[in-house]
Amino acid sequence: MGFLSRCRRRISYLFDRSLPSLEDYLAEMPDLDISRTASADEYVRALGIKLGIEIEVMRLDTEAHKDIETQLGRAPQVAEMLYDTEAGKALICIPPYVGKDDFLYFKSLYHELSHLAAGHPIPVAGVAEELWWPPERLARKSPVADLIRNEVEADLRAEWTLMFAVMGRKIYDRARHFSTF
Repeated sequence: MGFLSRCRRRISYLFDRSLPSLEDYLAEMPDLDISRTASADEYVRALGIKLGIEIEVMRLDTEAHKDIETQLGRAPQVAEMLYDTEAGKALICIPPYVGKDDFLYFKSLYHELSHLAAGHPIPVAGVAEELWWPPERLARKSPVADLIRNEVEADLRAEWTLMFAVMGRKIYDRARHFSTF
């Protein structure tokens, strides 16, 4: 690819506001090298390997993480992803009141993982208004600096991941043959 082609491609990424389609998502999934019915732990592990980073799902301790839990209680979200520069890993912080078998746990976990998969910037732990950009991404499209769009994209990706976790191959076949989603 020539210099001008690369420049044109990068500029188009800056202005492309389209969200990924189910077809885009389906095209990315083989890169994870997991089955369509993989568990949440398998998905975390596979995404970490693909992106070349360590991902830790952290249950918040009410006493030790009171500041994060208070922040989550005030925000319209359940979990929070932070990048720990000292440990060199992405942390997904989930409050203790969300059970590991609850739908809310999986929805929140997949939402936060979707930010990583899409290459969205992640807040740095303990540093106000500093962001960390993942070195790799699963998504074919480059992320944009539009936080609202990023949340919508993460919700879409989380819903698709949940559908595959529950229905597996049936969803893939139906989407491929009928394009109803």
